[in-house]
Amino acid sequence: MHKMYYYYYYELCSFVPFIDVSLTDVFMQPHRSVRAQLGGSVNLECHMKVFSQYSYIWIKHSQGELPETIVFWSHNEGRTHKANDGSTRYQVMTSLSSFNLSITHLDTSDLGTYYCGVVKPDDILFGNGTEVCLTGDYTFQMPYGDDVTLECVINRTVFGNARQVFWIHRTIGGSYQTIRSTHENQRKCAGESQECVYSLQKKNFSFQDVGTYYCALVSCGEVILGNGTEFTGKLTDNHKYHHHYILYLVIFYLPKNVFLLYHLTV
Repeated sequence: MHKMYYYYYYELCSFVPFIDVSLTDVFMQPHRSVRAQLGGSVNLECHMKVFSQYSYIWIKHSQGELPETIVFWSHNEGRTHKANDGSTRYQVMTSLSSFNLSITHLDTSDLGTYYCGVVKPDDILFGNGTEVCLTGDYTFQMPYGDDVTLECVINRTVFGNARQVFWIHRTIGGSYQTIRSTHENQRKCAGESQECVYSLQKKNFSFQDVGTYYCALVSCGEVILGNGTEFTGKLTDNHKYHHHYILYLVIFYLPKNVFLLYHLTV
């Protein structure tokens, strides 16, 4: 059995409402969100008109948690204090008009919205924030003639009795095909279970089935869509064994984030 995982985060709420701080145009964070590979690195930009004689900070806010100070730059000491026992994953780059933050070796604990700020004697001012999203692109080589079933598992405690679920197939030619409720797109909700499974079965995988598949959920007027999983085809001389592949796309809720997780079993 082979396992592949893919994480995708999406923001559920804005800044913590009970913090006594101010968002200001003193700072300009040019990117509302940035995407980076799991295990990769990201650079968060924070621009200002002039680097004044105050102390500066970067904080992170994640759903359901208190804001966390990532780095604190002390003007009096002229040095940077880092969170997490001085982790070398965090580096700040300062200039006359910027206070940027670099994060390396990204993992799921880095998901959230990051705010750069200035600490004044009687106030703390923050920029507009930059959300960090993690992505992962996976390509599976599928033997022609085998079967594949894609399953989209949706937690009803989060999305209710979601019925607007469909599949999107992006062909190798670049066109998009919407696959709605058919005998190949079944919905199963087991009794008191909090999960519903939407499946899409492709029998006798062929060249026409090559491409990228997405599971899409319509909720609260928005479409929640994963980054997709690409299937390429391959010829095989081994006709003795016929395999059935199952690809799971799981949508579930954690107190902190929403994740999409791909899990391939053979």
